[in-house]
Amino acid sequence: MSLHCLRRKGFTLIEVLVGMVLLSSLAIAALQGFKAHKRQLQFAEKKILAVAELDRLLTQWSGMPGGLPYTGLGPIGPQRTWIWQAQIVDQRLVFGQPKLVVRIDILEANSTDAKRWASVELLRKLQ
Repeated sequence: MSLHCLRRKGFTLIEVLVGMVLLSSLAIAALQGFKAHKRQLQFAEKKILAVAELDRLLTQWSGMPGGLPYTGLGPIGPQRTWIWQAQIVDQRLVFGQPKLVVRIDILEANSTDAKRWASVELLRKLQ
């Protein structure tokens, strides 16, 4: 019987190892992509929650006799880890009338760099 007549019925060890390396690199790439997607999703959900909190505050303040604050800060959010902060950032003439630009921010309270999650600037009358 000659060697040419024998048929190969399987893969060599090298072929199996190369296939496993290729498959594992694809799996690692997919896991990294999933991890990045999950991180972006958490960021987006937090941003949406912050905008909803800011909208709730603006609605609440607009119905109060004093209206929106010019300056101040206070805790908000379900876990009280966020704060709102109002501050005067500019003064402008609008149709010849002097107005103050008041910025209201939603900030992360437990963060060292005070991450801003939502912000709005409003024109207010001079006090």
